[in-house]
Amino acid sequence: MVPYAFTAQEIEKTRQFLIDHVRKNSYIRNGTVKGNPLVPYKDVASFLGYSIDDQFDGDRMGIVVGRASEENLPASGVLISAIVVSVEHGRPGTGFYNCARENGIFNSTKKKFNPDGTEEIAFWNDQLTKVVAKYGKRGKS
Repeated sequence: MVPYAFTAQEIEKTRQFLIDHVRKNSYIRNGTVKGNPLVPYKDVASFLGYSIDDQFDGDRMGIVVGRASEENLPASGVLISAIVVSVEHGRPGTGFYNCARENGIFNSTKKKFNPDGTEEIAFWNDQLTKVVAKYGKRGKS
């Protein structure tokens, strides 16, 4: 089961796990993401020693991922949480877009996000590319 609150150490551990995952698994070639930077919420939970048993556990994992992303944002300018996806949908949920809006990065006029929406997918792809450009493997071209 995933807790309702996370320690500063868990948030930092999550942040570093996400950066390391991108470094190990992806790079940019000719402006295109190569490799697989995506990581399921359940893998982040497992790394922290938790299991996702239901939707509410998944939602709470979004909290720690969002916090790690917010803490990383001032130094990086990107939402590292762009790489974290649900196994079922293969993309981030509405929490990703809410985090982006709250941090002034995604200026959608929509009141409710649709993770399958054109505007949302374009924003996610842009953030994903920026994350890989910032943290991906070096020396690839």
